Amino acid sequence: GPVLRVWRGVLVMPIIGALDDLQIARLGERLLHAIADDRAHVAILDLTGLETADASTAEHLRRLVQAAALLGVRGWLTGLRPALAAALAGHDADGLRCFATLADGLAAALRSAPS
Repeated sequence: GPVLRVWRGVLVMPIIGALDDLQIARLGERLLHAIADDRAHVAILDLTGLETADASTAEHLRRLVQAAALLGVRGWLTGLRPALAAALAGHDADGLRCFATLADGLAAALRSAPS
């Protein structure tokens, strides 16, 4: 999926379909490069279109959010389905910020924009 700059400092990456480990790694590379290039302060991974997810997918997403944090960016997840939420709960989900919908995540990003 593309990395969309929805406004200054806020990136959204919609994830659609099913992902294997290689695709998640490529997705992560694109997102991290976009974060650095855009000097973003929030990066939202919208999982509304993610068809399937397992423990491996959950772990990759958690690590991607941690990598974004190392770049000084708040990485958020939106649109989680119950199976992915359960998989994430089985890992160290502390520090993950999740929103029910992309709209909720974007509203929070707008409220948190630096002055």
